[in-house]
Amino acid sequence: MIPSTIDYKITSYYDNEVHFTESDLNDFRVLQRVEDIIKFLFNGKVYDAKILTIDDSCKQLKVELNNQVIDLTLRDNLDQLVDEMGLSDISEEGGGEIHSPMPGLVLNCIVEEGQTVSKGDPLLVLEAMKMENLIQATADGIVAKIHCSKSDSVNKGDLLISITTEA
Repeated sequence: MIPSTIDYKITSYYDNEVHFTESDLNDFRVLQRVEDIIKFLFNGKVYDAKILTIDDSCKQLKVELNNQVIDLTLRDNLDQLVDEMGLSDISEEGGGEIHSPMPGLVLNCIVEEGQTVSKGDPLLVLEAMKMENLIQATADGIVAKIHCSKSDSVNKGDLLISITTEA
């Protein structure tokens, strides 16, 4: 269930977390912005920050704050729900092993063994919590083995598809 107020979680590279709600934003004021330099007021204290990089798609940014470079990730309610469901745990470890991010039912297998795929290509559709989730390739390669079939029930972590990088 998504709460009616937005709860943000900011995580730094060092796994430090700061939680704040929409109402906490009332204590945040941008005082001045010149290009990538921001002077802001938060909880009665003035900070100078320089934005070094921004990746909007991952909600990540690198800032220099008080002469220290900090990597930050902003997670809103929806991002945190996706994390709890295990959808953000998909990794490229193993090069091409696609594991189920959550328990569910295989609705459709889109690829066939021997098919060439690119990172991001759709592989199969997994139904979980009454939602259809598209599982994508995490690496370029060839579908070596499909370890599940349509209508199979799978658990979180089950091996679904193996992708090899060798022809």
